[in-house]
Amino acid sequence: GNIGTATIDIYVPAGTLMGTYSGKQSVFEDNNANGIWDSGEASDTFVLQIFVPEFKSIQVLQDIVDLGDVSAGTGKTVSFPCRNAGNVPLSTLDWEKTNLLSGADVLNQTDYDFPPTSPFAVAAGAFFNRQISVNVPLAQPQGTYLGSSSWLFEDENAPLTTRDPSEPSDWFNVRCRVGKTDLDVVENSLAVVGDPNTTTTAASYLVDNTGSLTLSNPRATATALIGPQTLPASCSVFAPNPMSYILSGQ
Repeated sequence: GNIGTATIDIYVPAGTLMGTYSGKQSVFEDNNANGIWDSGEASDTFVLQIFVPEFKSIQVLQDIVDLGDVSAGTGKTVSFPCRNAGNVPLSTLDWEKTNLLSGADVLNQTDYDFPPTSPFAVAAGAFFNRQISVNVPLAQPQGTYLGSSSWLFEDENAPLTTRDPSEPSDWFNVRCRVGKTDLDVVENSLAVVGDPNTTTTAASYLVDNTGSLTLSNPRATATALIGPQTLPASCSVFAPNPMSYILSGQ
């Protein structure tokens, strides 16, 4: 009889362990077109086999690890996602850093780090988060700083702690915006009238971002109001609190 030709592709999921995989496959004449083999339908089987070799791969899942806005003289820590995309554990993962540049200004690589420790280990196929921490010097000029590129790599020659191009690795950029955080409440004072056992009409106040960085979490706190008696701080309710972010110059 005539011969029909078909192909088969096998998707191997990330993290699939090294080894030989096999299983019996079936081909049948689907007389009633129900997608399954029924007794009496012509059929045959064959064994499909695949060998998955050892595969080492590490990924930083963000091309840019963004520290966001940081005031000079302060620090900040953010998390970012990574993945062991291979099928073997990695036990000597380490970092290669670079200076962050804003024009001619430099935020030195010694001013940021990847806590808690390195080298570190990750299981095969695992998703995981790591942290980056920066401490911006007080005299650091304002600007948007970018480091291209830093690396996460498996240090197969540890403890040399230097990246070899043949080692499993992935690059990423580090970004940090350095400036000044400042704000001004436009109103010097607010006055309202309130009867006992009622809540006053809400009084509005404006907050002006007078710095060079975004105010990401502006929040108000109350103190007691002193008069013939004392109205405790809990009587004053700010809303929303915290406010939504306020861009520079807004």
